Amino acid sequence: MKKLFLLLFILGSGFAYSQTTQDEYNYLTKGWLSMQQQGMGMKAGYATNDKGKYTLEYGGYNLEVSVLNLTRTADNSNAGYIVMVHDTKKNNTQYFGVPSKNSDQGIWNQMIAAIRAVYGKDQTGFEAVMYAFMHIAG
Repeated sequence: MKKLFLLLFILGSGFAYSQTTQDEYNYLTKGWLSMQQQGMGMKAGYATNDKGKYTLEYGGYNLEVSVLNLTRTADNSNAGYIVMVHDTKKNNTQYFGVPSKNSDQGIWNQMIAAIRAVYGKDQTGFEAVMYAFMHIAG
């Protein structure tokens, strides 16, 4: 019984640890870009790994999507993703934070709200970014 409890505790701790915290989400969405622009490097305890660049067309949008995986250096666990969406027609880049898959629903809701804030009532733009996210996740 003690072994079963210990196993459940270890598994539960692992799932909880792989979640994106609110502090990490704030770093994904604001802190990382700010620190890069100021030449400050990375936040202590974290590293980024380039996950590639993808070009796609959707509903009149031509997007170049670059993805960085934010990892915790202590255990190399996933803290989330920094997704840079460059619209080649408008020549502008938007930055979004994507939480790790086991994150709290409230953080996922913040991600959706951030995309909606950029694209407003432009349903096609919203769909294009969501399509890009699905493309990089696959």
